[in-house]
Amino acid sequence: MAYSLAQRNWEVKVIDQAPGAATGASGNSQLALRCRLFQTDSELARFYLHSFLYTQRELRQLSKNNRINFHNCGVLQLVGAMNKQRDLNPNKLKKLYNKQVMQTLDVQSASRLANCQLTEAAYYFPLGGWIDGSLLCNTYLEHPSIDLITDQVVSSLKKNDNQWQLLDKEQKEIARAPIVVIANSYNASQFQQTYQLPLTTLPGQTSIISATDQSLSLATVVCGNRTVFPEIGKHHNLSASYRREDASLELRPDDDQQNLAGARACFREDYLSQVIQSARVTVRCNSKDNFPVVGKVPNVSKLQDHSMLGGHYGQIGKISSDYYLPGLYITAAHGSNGLATCPLSSEYLASLIDQEVPPFGQGIIDALDPARFIIREIRKKR
Repeated sequence: MAYSLAQRNWEVKVIDQAPGAATGASGNSQLALRCRLFQTDSELARFYLHSFLYTQRELRQLSKNNRINFHNCGVLQLVGAMNKQRDLNPNKLKKLYNKQVMQTLDVQSASRLANCQLTEAAYYFPLGGWIDGSLLCNTYLEHPSIDLITDQVVSSLKKNDNQWQLLDKEQKEIARAPIVVIANSYNASQFQQTYQLPLTTLPGQTSIISATDQSLSLATVVCGNRTVFPEIGKHHNLSASYRREDASLELRPDDDQQNLAGARACFREDYLSQVIQSARVTVRCNSKDNFPVVGKVPNVSKLQDHSMLGGHYGQIGKISSDYYLPGLYITAAHGSNGLATCPLSSEYLASLIDQEVPPFGQGIIDALDPARFIIREIRKKR
């Protein structure tokens, strides 16, 4: 987000409660870039496709400038691990996704690409790959118009003379600005202005195992019940467990064993080591409908006044800007797809702030708008 604004000549301050950038989920040493698949065309299907392609282009450009190293090794997503209520229909997928984006491969073809024996067929993303999340974040923050301020916890936001004040727990001012973007993942709903947004936390543990002589051959990212990355530094990253209804951030041996079992199930024979070297726990942020929350922060009290919605009731695109808090924006709930969706979402918010034509149409804007949850609740009560 900061990078998109800095590229438009804004002076940006990034306030981080940690001692450095990318200490959470975005700081994983290997993050997979792939496209979230849908069977039918929709605004959200287009958003995920455009986001994937935008991020891929941006990572390639940053790599050309020798600022990062995007490993464009491709991603294989095993068909049995799509986490869908119904199996995906390959014929429907072919109509939606160009072969450059996604191909359906039988187990033999997928195994040849992975350079190992997989257990089932896969969806192949030739433009996909992996990146060091910490390196990417710090590369963005190198922009001369970005000032990173660490070890500062913003406890509340207060509007004062057309400026937003960022206050600590003792109500001391950390910073102030006419424009504030809330981009602190699962903590985004901690503020009085955002507490009604239905954001959820989903902790997960990433396990790091030793590489074997066999597993050194792995040539692509493989996503099954767990994601297995190609070797770096003689180890593999296995991502990641899901702790539903459990906010604990403690390391758990059971999670390591679940990760190991899920990873080993992707391969035939005894391909992966069972030696756990280390692990780390991070937290994903999701929304109630499992889609990102990106846009202006709504003025909930105004939206909840039914009479003021008039004839445009329930149509987000026709709601006046008066129903949003001036100068306050949010990008959150990117779940496990943040690498793909955050860059284009940031471009969208930057276009709003800079009063540019947005990078996608009103249908996608409405699907991402934080006000959608408030509108749905109001409609239920009518």
